[in-house]
Amino acid sequence: MTIWFARTTSSARTRRTLGGALAGDWGGERYAWTSPAIIGLGVVGVLSLALFLWRQATTESPIMPLSLFRIPAVRNSYVIQALQGLALTGVIVYLLTYLQVVRDVSATGTGTFLVFLAGGILVSGLVGERLGLPLRAAMVTGTATATADLVLLFACTGTDTSLWVLRAELTLLGLGFGLMIGRLITVVQEAVPPPRMGVAISGVRFFQLLGGATGAALLGTVLRRLFEAEERGVEMTAIPTLSGSERASAATAFTDSLSVVFGVAGLFMALAVLFSTRLRRPDPAGAESAPPEPAPDPAVRSA
Repeated sequence: MTIWFARTTSSARTRRTLGGALAGDWGGERYAWTSPAIIGLGVVGVLSLALFLWRQATTESPIMPLSLFRIPAVRNSYVIQALQGLALTGVIVYLLTYLQVVRDVSATGTGTFLVFLAGGILVSGLVGERLGLPLRAAMVTGTATATADLVLLFACTGTDTSLWVLRAELTLLGLGFGLMIGRLITVVQEAVPPPRMGVAISGVRFFQLLGGATGAALLGTVLRRLFEAEERGVEMTAIPTLSGSERASAATAFTDSLSVVFGVAGLFMALAVLFSTRLRRPDPAGAESAPPEPAPDPAVRSA
């Protein structure tokens, strides 16, 4: 039964991921959005998700107990963590790409920009701990600061923006995220009963990774589609090899597309601000217990 369960959930997640990824990549380009191929991929994704949820609801040892989502503190923490991962991963990946393909910064040089992000996270974490900010105040301040920084990136990023301005914006982004690090794990620890603590804490990391993967894919699709709409026949990675007016046109198209990416990431972080306002420190561990799991289907147990 365990082997069958592992294979079933693994294959369901694979079909769900592939269906969504292919639909997003092929839709509107290789196939029309209303074509049978894209509709079929969407149906496969939805059915695979339904199968995965059904297995989680009926198995004795679910990977992610669905009862955890009935606890408001856990549910909000997972959503915020996913939105953080989506915004942060997308911004880092494509800002560094901008530095290389538009500003001709070497791969090693782009890595040094992350020092400013890490410095902001370090300073913010230390200051936040010294100030003893309450949970909700820290989360709202952190998400709002990150949102404001993404708005600045949306408004101020151009083909000739000062690199020190970008470094300052990365530092500000780090100051926002530094206030949030570790707090959601503490919330989840205090919200769930001890038997569920391990899987609940793992869920925080899972949703961070899920958000990061989604952010890289979603924001990358937005960037590529917008760039190709302006510069048909030109690959983004080929911008450094161009010269003259062709390079200037391609660099401008990439930067304009990247600004939209920052705007989209800012919208997701604004949602994180909203969910942070609903976050509260739970009662002592065990008080906000997860409802009991439904009894597994006997037919499934014997499978």
